[in-house]
Amino acid sequence: MNVEQHLWQEKDIWEPTAASGTGANPQLVLVFGSTARLSNPDTLSRIRQAYPEAILAGCSTAGEIHGTGVHSGAISVTALSFRHSAVKAIGAQIA
Repeated sequence: MNVEQHLWQEKDIWEPTAASGTGANPQLVLVFGSTARLSNPDTLSRIRQAYPEAILAGCSTAGEIHGTGVHSGAISVTALSFRHSAVKAIGAQIA
């Protein structure tokens, strides 16, 4: 499994975690963020553009964990790429 994590703060830029990079198109992207940020249609659209083939799953939070820190009013995005596993969504997915 390869993991890539980004933090999207108020300044609207992605901040990749050190040593990030899935090395492939991620199959699953976990999105956690403030209700205000997730309510903006542009937010999920930009995440979908960054990961067009991935299943997006997540929820709103009262604090976003990124690395070893907790942020407020941000979006934490974790993209997962599996070498030998397939990922399928059953039920609704975001975006």
